[in-house]
Amino acid sequence: MEAICTTGVLTGALQGREHFLQVNIISTASTVLFQLIPLSIAIIFGPRLFYLLEGALLVRVLALGWLMYACHQFITRGSRPRLIAPEVKALLRYGGWVTVASLFAPMLYMIDRLAIGVVLNAIAVTIYTIPLQLTQRVAIVPSALTTALFPRLSASTEEHQHQLGVTATKVLCSIMTPPIIVAIFLIQPFLTVWVGHEMAVKAAPIGHILLIGFWANALALVPFNQIQARGRPDLVTKILIAEVPPYFAALFFGLRQFGLLGCAIAQTLRFIGDLLILSFVAKQKTVIFRLLALNAPLLLLAVLCAYQWSIRQWPWYAAGIGLTGTTAFLGWRTFPSEPKATILNWMQGGFAKMGLRVSR
Repeated sequence: MEAICTTGVLTGALQGREHFLQVNIISTASTVLFQLIPLSIAIIFGPRLFYLLEGALLVRVLALGWLMYACHQFITRGSRPRLIAPEVKALLRYGGWVTVASLFAPMLYMIDRLAIGVVLNAIAVTIYTIPLQLTQRVAIVPSALTTALFPRLSASTEEHQHQLGVTATKVLCSIMTPPIIVAIFLIQPFLTVWVGHEMAVKAAPIGHILLIGFWANALALVPFNQIQARGRPDLVTKILIAEVPPYFAALFFGLRQFGLLGCAIAQTLRFIGDLLILSFVAKQKTVIFRLLALNAPLLLLAVLCAYQWSIRQWPWYAAGIGLTGTTAFLGWRTFPSEPKATILNWMQGGFAKMGLRVSR
């Protein structure tokens, strides 16, 4: 546990200096070694638990040493270590609130399955978990983007933070909404191939609702990071704590009245409420409300169309293509001008190499 905590500190230090390439190299290499070294030990010495644990521990130590070397090379080289009392106090206060938030956030994510087991049964937990685990993968892109954004936010003035937040929110919405529309239409055919038609029919509507929820949760990561970057993790923690009673009430009401679909609706409403509250506190409500007004009706329409028609019917294809194209068009219109110009210049350079000319 101590090694994991130290690894987190060292990783955060490298990310704070925006050395993301080094972090990704170390993370990828350690992940691969964590799989290969225990496997090699099992092949050579047999499946002996002691040797397997030693191999896993060795990988952790190697990763920790590599991170320490990287931090020395890029951050502490030429500096003399010293303890600054005011900094320690500020770090403990900040870290304390972040720790409390990290305790409540997993509870809010996990309580739905516990409630399903209590109100319904274990089979219902399985039906709900399948689309939940699938739709959670939506968080990969926004999590990576906001992780890279956080050091810039921390080092910026409040006005620059606001501009960065607006740009990041527009970019996230533009790149996330069309794939979410595609996922809404494809989740049932995918689940049919993966877990069978009977399970897919039960799980797909849950996935439809959860995809909207995770779309909202992706946008909420920007104001979440903005508030923390301003040195106010206490506000994030207080918001999470305040969400607990209404979410629990909505969760149990939804389960008793509508079953698993009610649980998914309660989770999605919490994500949307989280987005609205965080954007209000981070002073990003204008851009968030505008993007919600543009895209939320199209997402709901996609859910209705995907539920109404199947992959064997032509309206399914027409609705999927039409809504995906519409959200892509809206995303390009709302895309910030600077990254849009960069993309257009890159495209022009690529077409020029092929002997083609593209006008703006």
